[in-house]
Amino acid sequence: MNPDDLDKTEQELTEIARRLAERFTGTFTHATVERYVFESYKALAASARLAAFLPALTERFADDRLVALAYVQKPPARPRYLDWTVPDPEGKDMVEVRRIRDELDLLVTDLVNYLPEAADGEPDDQKGTP
Repeated sequence: MNPDDLDKTEQELTEIARRLAERFTGTFTHATVERYVFESYKALAASARLAAFLPALTERFADDRLVALAYVQKPPARPRYLDWTVPDPEGKDMVEVRRIRDELDLLVTDLVNYLPEAADGEPDDQKGTP
């Protein structure tokens, strides 16, 4: 690789690091993101047969690594609500109403199994409110 190519690659990696640092603001410092970008590039370049796509692959690989690291450091909070797209049974025949009911039953069962109190059998609210 000639010196001009190295400069161009370094500029591309620096720009990738800037974009990812912006995305991960508040989670990682710019220096941490930049280190992950350059380490990712080095790891990919070691076995790459074509250098043309390395910057794009590096961005994706570094992004995935940072997402994984962010998740390990602080797993995402459970959603406060679920958006179920269940059709309105009004005006439907009984076969369709039963199908909607069964779909709701499955959704609610999955939700109950997902909730932490389902695992230990105790409600989060110690007042005994269901």
